[in-house]
Amino acid sequence: MFKRKPAIALPDDPIYGLTWSVGKEFGGLTNVLLHRNAVFSSLGRRRIDILTLAPNFDTRAAKLRLWKQGYIGKGVRLRNLWEEIASTSDAALVRRYGKRGGSLERPAILLPYKGKKQAKRMSPEGAELQVDTFRSNGTLLVSDRKDADEEGVVGGREITLFTRKGEVVARWTRAADFYFAWLDHVIGKEHAYLVNDSHFVAKFLHRYRRENVTTVQVLHNSHLDRDAPDAFGRLSGGKIAIIKNLRSFDMVAPLTPRQAGELAEADLAGANMTPIPNSRPVKTQPIRHDRDPNDGIMLARFGYQKRIDHAITALTLAHAAGSEARLRIFGDGDSRPDLQGRIDKAEAGDYVKLMGFQPDASAQFATASFSVLSSRFEGMPLVLIEAMAAGCIPVAYDIRYGPSDIITDGVDGFVVPAGDVKALADAVARVSSLPEATLAELRRNAQKRASDFSDEAVTKAWIEALVAAKARKTPVRLPSFKPLVEEAFVKEDVLHVKGTLRDCVNVEDASVALSWSARRVPVYGRVPVTERPGADGALEFEAAWPIARSREAEGDILDFHIEIETPRGFAKRRVAAADTVALKTSSIELYSTVEGNMSAKVLYPPVDED
Repeated sequence: MFKRKPAIALPDDPIYGLTWSVGKEFGGLTNVLLHRNAVFSSLGRRRIDILTLAPNFDTRAAKLRLWKQGYIGKGVRLRNLWEEIASTSDAALVRRYGKRGGSLERPAILLPYKGKKQAKRMSPEGAELQVDTFRSNGTLLVSDRKDADEEGVVGGREITLFTRKGEVVARWTRAADFYFAWLDHVIGKEHAYLVNDSHFVAKFLHRYRRENVTTVQVLHNSHLDRDAPDAFGRLSGGKIAIIKNLRSFDMVAPLTPRQAGELAEADLAGANMTPIPNSRPVKTQPIRHDRDPNDGIMLARFGYQKRIDHAITALTLAHAAGSEARLRIFGDGDSRPDLQGRIDKAEAGDYVKLMGFQPDASAQFATASFSVLSSRFEGMPLVLIEAMAAGCIPVAYDIRYGPSDIITDGVDGFVVPAGDVKALADAVARVSSLPEATLAELRRNAQKRASDFSDEAVTKAWIEALVAAKARKTPVRLPSFKPLVEEAFVKEDVLHVKGTLRDCVNVEDASVALSWSARRVPVYGRVPVTERPGADGALEFEAAWPIARSREAEGDILDFHIEIETPRGFAKRRVAAADTVALKTSSIELYSTVEGNMSAKVLYPPVDED
């Protein structure tokens, strides 16, 4: 397939992409996944497999569609767990997966084949109790029972794999273990890299610890709630399960240094973190300087995240101050009538125009003078790089994350405080009135900066990071320990706890932390623990927890853990509490649960407002 020498030498070991599925319509995350693996294949002259775990996924149709749309080349192969086990011979199934899960008795309940790929059993309340999946010839492939503990009540899992003759091959009690068995087969015994982009898959992939597999989790978009005031704020609800287990991956790749910095500031990730940006094809081309300095452009999906109303308001404010700047907004969405109404009400139709969706809208960057980004949040806005590569000067809000990581204010673009419409208006007015020589310098600088995010530059960063992650990897030896808090007191709004770690195994060179997580809201945090040798081989520990860190969980309950990270593994355990560990302040009530573990009710009285 590949006759030419690689443009860039990838690591010798295989690199696998991993995600849940690739739908017919997808957003930025899947776009980035496909682009990265296509670039790996193209520059490295190597076949790259993207592994998928979702049922009902047609890899052949998806590959053809994506190839026609230009997302992947012939060197990228899509593979799917369900397709491959369905096509595997009975002998190979038994050889690869046989004798797993103890008893191999047939399940008590099996659903009949009725001509469809799947059959389901539901509870009277509409809960899914069982999904049986069949091969194309009608033979049972997998029975997934979700009421194994008590018939009719969701609880307990039994996933059973069958031969075409109906013989039980294997059984798993967790879906993740079923997926892991297939990954083990695909990867084999030699070393490989497994790079996951899916947030859903990340919720269980952290348990996939193999000595021959270097696991990588890519972080797309902010891990913090959009209203979080700082690095210690409430987490994004969809990310908290990932953030709690970042230390279990061999490598974590946020998209920007700023996000990496905020993760580190809150002690949410360790030495396994390496920020790597998304990439785009950046072709060096002559910059057109014969542009109308008042001509602005914006490419955005019409929705809450993009905050297009701010861009419209900024243009109206700029015009009120005497600017002649104009803005063409390419995109579409449900909010288009409202946005047009806002333009009409402001009588701004002469200088703000909604252009609708145009597939080649990015070509406008080559002639527009400036671009605007007014989003509430981003992972890393590639639209900025596309604009800068074409010499189009970006004006952007300083949001989480991306603009301040990409743009140097006043050098290759302009960054203003997030949400400050007046500042955005001033920046638009400024960029549209700059002298021609200054604009030319900004355009040259912008194009030069964009080259830092080229496919070639970012692929080299990936290679360096993957090799370093493999070098850091050591045989997995998970820490084992039993934490007990024996004393707790509050001093100057800080909760001090003292206790012991007993039955310690594999805790050499350990980093120890006290963590807490709320039961209902996405709140999680860590503080370091100091430890010293105690009696009978135990370790004594102390931790100081600022109670203010609990405010985001007001009205909820916090559960406490001790987390231990070593070069060979990461583990966490619930903190047991002695009977004497109980106290109450105006902010928290510390108590021992019925299981004997330490928890706290977050009280916080109402804040008086002057």
